[in-house]
Amino acid sequence: MDTDKWLVLFFIFPFINIIFQLLLLVFDIPRGLKRTFSQNRIVVQKADGLFSLGLVFLIVTLLAWVLNGLMSLTLSLVSLILLAVYWVKIVRIRQYCHSTTL
Repeated sequence: MDTDKWLVLFFIFPFINIIFQLLLLVFDIPRGLKRTFSQNRIVVQKADGLFSLGLVFLIVTLLAWVLNGLMSLTLSLVSLILLAVYWVKIVRIRQYCHSTTL
């Protein structure tokens, strides 16, 4: 019966995964763009903007998790909007990179 207590840890894994993905989103995507296109100043500048937007997204998302009530709902909606803007920017950077390397 003592092993049943350890099954609670399986509920923690999805939260660790979410946090890991958020950190990858904020830090690794812009860093990868900078390393891959280090000679292209426009991509480096866009990657810096992507990092800033991702950091704001991360902070707003964490605040939405911590707070409760109407403020949490509002911050969750803002977080979704920021995520959409983030991915639109990534797609635009991708399109720019494909058009300049062809």
